[in-house]
Amino acid sequence: MSEDFLEEIRPSESSKIPAHPLDRCLDLFFLNTAEHFSLIVSPMLNERLLLSAAQPYLAAGGNNHLLEIFESAHSVVLAVLAAPQSANMAAKHLPSYVDTLFTVSGSISIQIIINSIMLTPYRFSRKTCLQGNSASHSKPFSR
Repeated sequence: MSEDFLEEIRPSESSKIPAHPLDRCLDLFFLNTAEHFSLIVSPMLNERLLLSAAQPYLAAGGNNHLLEIFESAHSVVLAVLAAPQSANMAAKHLPSYVDTLFTVSGSISIQIIINSIMLTPYRFSRKTCLQGNSASHSKPFSR
């Protein structure tokens, strides 16, 4: 059911950025919504639909008019790569993702990666220490 929903709202052309601003707004809606489904959809759908929709916006990172969609694309990719069922896919896509970040906008993108990598374990350890193991096992990365 969730996969059908994502198929229904997916971008019409996931391989390029649409010329019309309304279509880009629909892409933004899709990326913001799809991020929340990365844990429950199949790895194949994560790769075919979510990563392919995010890719054009990652490559456009230097465009200030697309900054919000650029950030949403980052969030989608990180959510997909962090999903336990996507471990094999992460090994496949992580090198090109990092390469794209270095190519597009060096310091800004690297800061996003560093924040994502550093804050997640911090939140996990903080939750473990402050609330005990039972809470951290049920929702280890929630705030």
